Amino acid sequence: MRRKHFCLAFCSLTVALEVLLAWLVTIFPLADLTIFAVMSALICIVLSEFSFRYALLTVLATDLIISFFPGFPLVWPFIAFWGIYPFIKAGIEKFFKQKRLPYAATLLPKLLIVGLLGVLSVFLAVKILGIDYHAYLTISEKIPFAVGLILMALLALLIDYVMTVLLAFWRERLRPHFPKE
Repeated sequence: MRRKHFCLAFCSLTVALEVLLAWLVTIFPLADLTIFAVMSALICIVLSEFSFRYALLTVLATDLIISFFPGFPLVWPFIAFWGIYPFIKAGIEKFFKQKRLPYAATLLPKLLIVGLLGVLSVFLAVKILGIDYHAYLTISEKIPFAVGLILMALLALLIDYVMTVLLAFWRERLRPHFPKE
């Protein structure tokens, strides 16, 4: 029973921290990618420490709370993309680790899924929420399409790397300071 209480308390603290970070996105919209990457890393931590169920509970609670934000269009990408990506990342890495393939082999499936989720989140934002799609195209109108795709792929790899580094930092530096269940 003590383990369940610890898991729920940890997930609750994670939700509170993610809501605070989502609120910061509404204040500092230029830092949204960095903040979303940190929020996704928090979900990765819950997923690696506990289970899929607790990570899903964390994501759903965070999504429910931030859906009531006045600046909802700014935090919409977390609900549609960044909250889902940690589960996909963990699944791909677990599959490739079981097959004993190198970490570099996970990059292509991650890039494909990131691309699909990115297109899906923009489509949902435009069609369901009625968010102006020009907000998503401001950068792409100024640079060629191929360059934009390459930049987005590099950005996806960078964010994946940031999430991996934050998870390693948690495991090596911060986790030893937390009490054992």
